[in-house]
Amino acid sequence: MRKIFLILYPLTLSACSLWSTSSEPIDQLEQGERAYLEGKLDQAAGHFTELIEAHPEYSYGYFKLGNISLQRGLNTQAAAYFRQAIQNHPEDPRYWNNLVIAELRQAKTSLKQAKQAFANQPEKLKTFHRLNALIDTQRQP
Repeated sequence: MRKIFLILYPLTLSACSLWSTSSEPIDQLEQGERAYLEGKLDQAAGHFTELIEAHPEYSYGYFKLGNISLQRGLNTQAAAYFRQAIQNHPEDPRYWNNLVIAELRQAKTSLKQAKQAFANQPEKLKTFHRLNALIDTQRQP
C-alpha cells in the first residue's frame, strides 16, 4: 500500500498544480492529447510545448514530446525529452522504456552509418558483426 502511495502521490501533486493555477495548462494538455490522437503532430507538439513552458516540472509533457519526436524519427531529440521526463519523475517506467527505444534506434542508425563508411573494406566490416547481431535481436517498436 505504501508503494502505491509513493507512486501516486507525485502524480497527484503534479495534477493538482495544473488545476490550481489556471485552466490554461489543462486546456493545453487536453488539446495536445486530442491533436496527438488525431495524428496532428505539429499541433500536438505546440500544445505540449506550451504546457512545459508554463510548467517545466510536468513530466508528461516531455513524455508526449518525446513520443512525437520518435514518430518523426528524431531519436536524439526524443531521448532528450525522455531524459527530462525521467529527471522530473523517475518513477514512471514508460519514460525509461521509451528512452531505451530512442537510444536503440540511435544505435541502429549509427551502426548503419558505420557499415556504409566501411562498405568497401570488408575486412573492417567484421568489427560490426557482434553489434549487428546484438541490435538485430532487439525488437523494432
